[in-house]
Amino acid sequence: MFRPGLLFVLCLTSILPIVLGVSSHQQSSISASSQRPRHLSLDVYARGYHQDDVLERFSTSNGAVSPCWNMKSTRIGSFYVNDPMVKVTFFKSYDCTSTPAAVFRGSKDNVSRMRARSVSVQKIHSIDTL
Repeated sequence: MFRPGLLFVLCLTSILPIVLGVSSHQQSSISASSQRPRHLSLDVYARGYHQDDVLERFSTSNGAVSPCWNMKSTRIGSFYVNDPMVKVTFFKSYDCTSTPAAVFRGSKDNVSRMRARSVSVQKIHSIDTL
């Protein structure tokens, strides 16, 4: 026989992804936090849908949680980051000091030729690691 507290927890864990709008793919990436990469890497493309060659490639060597990189090219068509549980913030000024131009979660196939001069990537901690 189930205890009411256990039944509540089971119901909450099954309904929480639906309420938060998390897909099954994102849910598996959230639950597999031990499989997250230690070093972040970000590839920026000039055209949408990761077409053409990589315009700029950024990566951390020390496992930094929230790095900021200045970009040589200001036009962004799409980008790919190796960890789906990150917040990618683009800024119109150098050194990530101004108001954000755009904020995304994970990689984006098409960002409509956005302009930015710096980018910050911040790891998002999953619920089960808190």
